[in-house]
Amino acid sequence: MSIHTSVARPRRRFSAAVCGVSAIAIGACAPLDDSSNNNRYGSITLRATGSAQQEFPITPTAVFFTGGQTDLPTSATTVDQCSQAPFFGEQISPGNIVAGSPLTLQIGGESFNMTETPAAPRVYTLPPAVRALYAVGDTATVTVPGVAGGFPGGRVSVRLSEPVMLGSLAEVVPGQSYLIIWATNGDQRSGIVISMRYAAGAAAQGANQQVLCNVRDDGAYTFQGAQLLAWASSNALFRSINVLRWRSNTAAVDARSTLYIVSTIDTTATSAFNAPQ
Repeated sequence: MSIHTSVARPRRRFSAAVCGVSAIAIGACAPLDDSSNNNRYGSITLRATGSAQQEFPITPTAVFFTGGQTDLPTSATTVDQCSQAPFFGEQISPGNIVAGSPLTLQIGGESFNMTETPAAPRVYTLPPAVRALYAVGDTATVTVPGVAGGFPGGRVSVRLSEPVMLGSLAEVVPGQSYLIIWATNGDQRSGIVISMRYAAGAAAQGANQQVLCNVRDDGAYTFQGAQLLAWASSNALFRSINVLRWRSNTAAVDARSTLYIVSTIDTTATSAFNAPQ
């Protein structure tokens, strides 16, 4: 999608895996710029965890910001890519503009309000006591009311990601290739992110590094032996395999404003490799 901007600056391109396939991370990956001539982005993440066919609690988060022209990551993965990267918990970066209140999240005929809180201004979430659930096949729609001087009103939808059904996971043998298999959903619009997490350094008290791969949702990926040497030689207590399915969509609100939405669901296997969570 081409997004007009009157500010001359290079187009930014971000790796979906590096940005954590999290729409709220796009603002962190793309430095905020308060120029009134810049593009406006609404970034919405719908996150869930699970590995069985059931209803899943969903955690929605939205931020809004201005910035230069950006190529937003797409879940329609066509090339498998891996890199070594630090591992840390998701960090929410507040936006630099607002979008009116409340935002409305619609799933399966139910509606939920997303608002800012005093503790997290410019971050839109559900109230603590509200629980939103979805089932396989559901679509989520987020409606933004818009506000003068901030993000304009608009709407964006995404089909919510199906749970990752992993096959049996063997032990990793140092220097040998390693196969991970899962049940593909047959949808070329979805992608898979595999995070091989481990603790680097004798003093580490938890995972701090990962081999991070953004791959096609075709049911299988093979790591080459050299990719996992550090993982296999690390402390087994802090090793895990996280596999995440994601699906993204965008909606152009006007010539300068874009809504970007991501649905993710993940499962994690520990060193036992036989009990995805």
